[in-house]
Amino acid sequence: MPLTRMGVKTMITTILVKCSGETVEFDTDALPAVTNEFVVNYGFKQWVNDGAAKQRKDFDSDEEYEAARVAGAQDRIERLRAGDVPGTRAPADPNLAKARKLAKTAEAGGVDIDALLAAVAANPEKLANWLAKQAASGRAA
Repeated sequence: MPLTRMGVKTMITTILVKCSGETVEFDTDALPAVTNEFVVNYGFKQWVNDGAAKQRKDFDSDEEYEAARVAGAQDRIERLRAGDVPGTRAPADPNLAKARKLAKTAEAGGVDIDALLAAVAANPEKLANWLAKQAASGRAA
């Protein structure tokens, strides 16, 4: 069965076989239905479960570790549904993609996102004024 019957457009894709350096091209319409179904299901499972991959040593407790794993998988599910996936395609909601990237950058820098959001909610004019100053100096859009 072609992927078009599964609600997916026909696709020709080339993959790199890392161990040999060889590139292999696949045309989804030329593949058996079972192959297309396997690849689609495998891709979904792999990408969602990769979101749950965390280093245990980065967490203080098993509960925090498990919560981070569940949150990581849930984030991937939401991103799939929103069209916010890696690659050359633009996300379905570019502002959501930008917000996710900004939040990850802020968290990596030690910013407490919840405290930041509470401060903005308490005084949104202060943020707007700061952003205007940044834009005027050429440091923000």
